[in-house]
This record gives sequence, C-alpha cells and structure tokens, in this order.
Amino acid sequence: MTTYEKTVMIFGDNCCNKVQQKCIKSSNKIIISEDILKELIFGHIEMPYFFNVINTEIGFGIVCGIHEASSPYGICYIPNDIMDYLNVKDGDNVKLKLVKPKNGTYIKLQPHTMDFVNMKNVEPKELLEKALSKNYPILTKGHTIVIYCEKNKRSYYLDVVDTKPEEVIKTININLNVDFDPPKDYLKKKKEEERKKKERKEKEEKERLEKELEEMKNSYNKKKFPGQGFKLGSS
Repeated sequence: MTTYEKTVMIFGDNCCNKVQQKCIKSSNKIIISEDILKELIFGHIEMPYFFNVINTEIGFGIVCGIHEASSPYGICYIPNDIMDYLNVKDGDNVKLKLVKPKNGTYIKLQPHTMDFVNMKNVEPKELLEKALSKNYPILTKGHTIVIYCEKNKRSYYLDVVDTKPEEVIKTININLNVDFDPPKDYLKKKKEEERKKKERKEKEEKERLEKELEEMKNSYNKKKFPGQGFKLGSS
C-alpha cells in the first residue's frame, strides 16, 4: 500500500460552518483541505480514503473517514467527541496517516441506555443502519459512537464492543452482521435488583434464625421450669 502522512492543525466541529458541523458532529468523519485530496488523487491512491488521526504527543490515534475536502490549507476539522477521545484541543497539531482497513463482517454494540432500545416513534435498527451508512464508514473496537435522532432531538451513545475480522473495519458497501449486548443501564439495574434481592434474603434468613433462637429459648425455659410461678420464702 502507498504510504501517505500529513501533519495538520485541527479544530473541532464548532469551528466550521453550521452545515458542515451538522454533517460531522455525530460521526467519525473529518474535513480535510483540498490540497490533501489532490495529493491522494495524483498519487493514484484508490478511494475511499481513511486516516488514522494521531495525537503524536501520546502516540494515540483513531481511524476516521473523509466527509469532504473544503477546509483551509493546513487545517482539519474533526468532531468534538473525537477531539476529547484523542485528548487534543483547537489549534493542536496531529498526524494524518493513510490506512486501508478491511471490510467488516461483524460488529457488536452496547447501547448506554434502554432509551435507545425502547424508542416508540423510531425503529432503532433503521436508525442505526442509516447512521452507520451515513456517518460511520469506519468502526474501531473500543470506541463509542454517537447517533443523533432528529425526531427525538437527542443523541444516543453506543459502545463498539467487538468488530471482525479486525479491530478496525470498513462498514460501507458491505453486508455487516450486527449484534447487541444488553444496555449498560439495564445491567446496572439488574445488578441493583440482584443486590436488593440478596439483602432481602439475608434479612429474611436473619429474622428466621432469630425467631428459631427465641423459640428454642422459650422451649428450654418450659422444660426446665415447668408449672406455675411461686414466691421465695413462702410456706
């Protein structure tokens, strides 16, 4: 594969225009400058393009797709969520390294809340399919994706629990099997219910033992001291 790297200055989605911000805010796509696109095309590098956006200070990066090539020379716009993930801020320099991920065959996602599963006015599966095809051309195991629902006017967060055949996979123009883990708050609620159930059982067992002990005491007293009571010193 042809190698390509470029150091650019990055800014969050709040620094581009409103149309651009709406397109990349809930995604893992970036906006590059036109000169980068020309270099890729003139270098006869086949589309689609994916870059590992690397914070060189800590050697940590995440692979992103390309939304468009319209940013100023030397500037790259990326979603604010990804900036937080990379621990970078507006005006920092990052390295863009061209990568060619394999086609994905399988992903497992875990919603953060039951709200995503219980949506009534929107089909979660349909919303997810549209979001992946439009906003997430690439997925990385361990990353969290954000899906915005226009009807509900809210964002839903899902963790990428697993990906196959590799940790970074391409998700566009392929058949992808999707599986789900129970939502995080469901598991939390389940653990809380199990904790309370355990506490109830422990309390019931304690009360049962105390009752048995009291009955044993009463039985002992009746056997050792039967009959009516009497006064000491009486004739």
